[in-house]
Amino acid sequence: MFQAKTIHDFLNKEQCEILLNFVKTTNSWRRIDNSFWDNRTINYFDTPLEIKSILQDSITRLQSFMQSEYSLSEVIYPDTMDLVRWFDGMSQQPHCDDMSDNEKEHSRFSSRYIGCVIYLNDDYEGGKTYYPSHNFEVTPKSGMAAIHLGDCNHRHGVTKVTGNTRYTAASFWGFDKSKAIYGHK
Repeated sequence: MFQAKTIHDFLNKEQCEILLNFVKTTNSWRRIDNSFWDNRTINYFDTPLEIKSILQDSITRLQSFMQSEYSLSEVIYPDTMDLVRWFDGMSQQPHCDDMSDNEKEHSRFSSRYIGCVIYLNDDYEGGKTYYPSHNFEVTPKSGMAAIHLGDCNHRHGVTKVTGNTRYTAASFWGFDKSKAIYGHK
């Protein structure tokens, strides 16, 4: 069953503005060998206290929403929370968050049961999260959260971003408490 969900106004305007001011003025973007992600992510652990506070509140509320909306019998935990930027011209091909369609990567990401994206801005064209197997797409709105299961029934991608940079907060969730990010065990 297809179970992608959205929460409108998950973050309020002030929270989005604080996060956007941070991502637009920081030099904390992570340098990694993978050219697709290089200089495009900031991990939760590398943010100042004011930003962590907003992200922690988001995590707590997302956890409650996921437990309820997906009728989970076990507690679910975030293993990752990153701020992400998508430059003009970027897109992402459809993929499964648990990488069950990629034998090489699946063992590393198999614990990802749910994926979530919170859109921080919407002053660009494109950048939609789309689910090709279900003819469904989410048009980003500042403050909106888009949530989906991590399996291949929820294979999704990002349409080409044009006109400005797209900023998001992305998280992945699973049941392994030992992988939970600090403060949410």
